[in-house]
Amino acid sequence: MKREVLAFLLKAVVAACLIFGVFVCFFLVPWMVRYIARDIPALAEAAGYVYAYTGAVALPVVLALGVAWRVFDAIGKEQSFTAENARRMRLASWLALAEFFVFAAGLGLSFPLSLSHPFVLLCFLIACLFCGAASVVCHVIAQLVRQAALFKQENDLTI
Repeated sequence: MKREVLAFLLKAVVAACLIFGVFVCFFLVPWMVRYIARDIPALAEAAGYVYAYTGAVALPVVLALGVAWRVFDAIGKEQSFTAENARRMRLASWLALAEFFVFAAGLGLSFPLSLSHPFVLLCFLIACLFCGAASVVCHVIAQLVRQAALFKQENDLTI
């Protein structure tokens, strides 16, 4: 597969993730708040905080999607293994770790605010798992890209 096609497909995935994120933030979360508020009346009173928290959750995700877009753009330009891409992947790792802590804080705050519906807790736990895993994977990929960039640089100097 040509790099341009590969980069296009990867960017399409990023665009799809962005569209899904907009759907979750503006449609799914408000629907869930209304649905769960029937069981937990305190959630109806705290809906504004839930929406603000959703915005706090969305910020690192949008930034990470922007970083991914730039990495995939570099792949299309045959600049996959560069120090710049390694820095971008390290930034993506830190953004995923920040998201982990945002979700962990939401999980911790759901108990004292009496918002601990089992579905909400499950969503927080799954989000923490995925964010933690994404952080580790991005960090490992950053190290591998950095090492490959060094090898590429040495190879370019010897030819």
